Amino acid sequence: MIVYKCIKNWLLEGFIVFLLGWTSMIPDLRITVLRMFHPDEMFGDDYPIEKQDWMGPCNIHYEGQEYIVHDGEMPVGFCSGAWVAIYPHIRMLLMGGNMPGDEQSIALGSCNDGLRPVIYKIQRVDD
Repeated sequence: MIVYKCIKNWLLEGFIVFLLGWTSMIPDLRITVLRMFHPDEMFGDDYPIEKQDWMGPCNIHYEGQEYIVHDGEMPVGFCSGAWVAIYPHIRMLLMGGNMPGDEQSIALGSCNDGLRPVIYKIQRVDD
């Protein structure tokens, strides 16, 4: 019964947002791939698991690549694992928050691939 009420409330909130056009109030964000690490940079010759031929830098993104987040949706072609890892930063910026410090409307995050992490810069583009 609790699950039913949660789903009902979620659907109702989504319908209200659709009717009122609130999605136009959500800022766009730019995600820029700043840095990609090779496992050799992380571990040298002391890998925590057996080294294999496929182990190299991320094969989904490349440094300098940019994505635009529109209406809070994950961009096409963006790594879903990285999206989950940086989503707290995405949500904070979408809601108008800022990280502590002088840089407003910018957050840095990384995917949580322990062998070959990727560092991202996330920023509101309408500021």
